[in-house]
Amino acid sequence: MTSTATGSYATWCSATPGNEEVCSEAVHTVKANAYFGGVGGAHGTAGVTATVQGNPASTLTADATETGTFCDPFTEDPDDYSACQAYYDGSAVCSVMGALDDMPTAQFTPACPTSVTLSSTTPFSLASNFPALQTGIGIVAFMQLNPASQPDGSNWNGTQLTELVSANIDNCPSNIASCRALGALTVGTGGSGYGLQWPAQTNIMWDEHVLTSERSQRVRG
Repeated sequence: MTSTATGSYATWCSATPGNEEVCSEAVHTVKANAYFGGVGGAHGTAGVTATVQGNPASTLTADATETGTFCDPFTEDPDDYSACQAYYDGSAVCSVMGALDDMPTAQFTPACPTSVTLSSTTPFSLASNFPALQTGIGIVAFMQLNPASQPDGSNWNGTQLTELVSANIDNCPSNIASCRALGALTVGTGGSGYGLQWPAQTNIMWDEHVLTSERSQRVRG
């Protein structure tokens, strides 16, 4: 979300005779603040404040951009969206006349990656899981989020994404269950499974793709 406060007092200066000296000495300060409820956004509960100063003849614009890092509409309590509630405020103050009437406006810009690309895969070993598992196994896939940074310059670590799975090619026998998404994926975390461990990587999320059985099975085609 971006909160923008903008304004100029040049009209008052030029249209009111005798105020040239006041206008030449005055300093205007414009502030804009953007923040989220709950535990706050990427910069905590205080959010982000932008401050711009200048003379009254200038049009001043302060842009404060905050990212709702902890907002997840998929897992939030449907009766309490406080973490996703965005707020904004601001002020415009003249050093001579005091508070002005300019009010900030807000532009909501959802921070979402534009694409996800496959970074690498690591296979699970059936031999390492035998005899507990006697058939199947699969891979852990590591996926890169793009672009490398959010609008505020931070990385995507901690962001949760939800999968939408569709099968484009499926030549498995009818008795093999199709793939389905289970829960959200968190960016920038490490993990372990089926005898392997992998570290956290910036802007990388991982997902296991496995099919296993405790019995020895042979698929005949």
